[in-house]
Amino acid sequence: MAMMIFMAWGVKVPLEQRQGGRAIDYGLENGNGEIGKRLIPFRMQATKSRPQHVFAAVRFNGYWYYIDTC
Repeated sequence: MAMMIFMAWGVKVPLEQRQGGRAIDYGLENGNGEIGKRLIPFRMQATKSRPQHVFAAVRFNGYWYYIDTC
């Protein structure tokens, strides 16, 4: 369970989802999260359209969440 929580810190949740209370904001999107950004080994991005040339992607609640290849 701890590993799942740790990995969740690397997910860049769309603003719409954060404002709607559907996701927890761990503070990685503002200046207070600079230390946390260095601790998380990846960033999972989100987009409405299907991403191309990515390491992994999954569709959930109208968004594509993906880990880039770089």
